[in-house]
Amino acid sequence: FLDMPFADGTFDCVMQQNVLHHVTGRSVAENFANMRRCLAEMYRVCAPGGKAVIVESTVGPLFNLFEKVVYRPVLWAKRGGHPVTFQYTAKQLLNTATACGFELEEFVWIPRGRWLLQFGIVWPSALTPATAVKLVLRKPRAARRLVLPSPRLCGARAAGL
Repeated sequence: FLDMPFADGTFDCVMQQNVLHHVTGRSVAENFANMRRCLAEMYRVCAPGGKAVIVESTVGPLFNLFEKVVYRPVLWAKRGGHPVTFQYTAKQLLNTATACGFELEEFVWIPRGRWLLQFGIVWPSALTPATAVKLVLRKPRAARRLVLPSPRLCGARAAGL
């Protein structure tokens, strides 16, 4: 999702499910840059008037702050098994998607199941603040030409970094 091998406007619909929290880097800033780049690539390959559907695990602002603080130590300490993940708030995803040019068509909180994955560890959902969200986004028909966004266009402020 960081560099898709397709021409601009190739698809009428682009979908991803539980991808963004896995596209992590060596720092929180790199995580946000990767999320911006994924959303910008979705926008780029989506045809004018096309949709992007995102289903993603999200957390609230307080837990997101906690993840920002502990991400590097957890990344350093974690050995083997599932890679370390980083979850965003729904607002961070939505703000970044709209900063990349998408318009929001639908926003739905998805009810939790009994188990979910946090920091690469399976937890009972009652012990974690993660909640999945579904975003249906539309690329405007008269879409502006978008180059991979700089941090100023689709940046740290838009993502809530």
